[in-house]
Amino acid sequence: MTHTLKIKTEDKGLLWTRKDNTDTCYDVRCDRDFTVKAGEYEMVSTGVALGIPAGYWVRIEARSGLACKHGVLIGAGVIDNSYVGEVKVMFYNGGKEDLSFSKYDRIAQARISMLEDFVLEEVDSLEETSRGEKGFGSSGVK
Repeated sequence: MTHTLKIKTEDKGLLWTRKDNTDTCYDVRCDRDFTVKAGEYEMVSTGVALGIPAGYWVRIEARSGLACKHGVLIGAGVIDNSYVGEVKVMFYNGGKEDLSFSKYDRIAQARISMLEDFVLEEVDSLEETSRGEKGFGSSGVK
């Protein structure tokens, strides 16, 4: 079943695309040249607004190459279907060098997900598991 995500822009070069129609995420592009200094955040304009269908939401995430090679992280990435303003990307440069981008560069990726509705139930205790309350690093990964 195919659904429609409406995308509004005055610049067709900013439309979200997928390299292959089986890719999970859409490429998100920037609408201007910008530089993010090492260790700093930049709120980056994309020049697009979305009409997200009821029952869905969009998550803006880091592109794997930028994350692995340059320490780029994306923050504040959840877009609810009630928001119809411009999509902006909170871009963090966790690397040691300033990063510069040109208009139309792919800076992030967008994943469209179906909303799962849950009922929250307050309880006095939870079932025991083999991990229990052990937190980060409890699996031995360092």
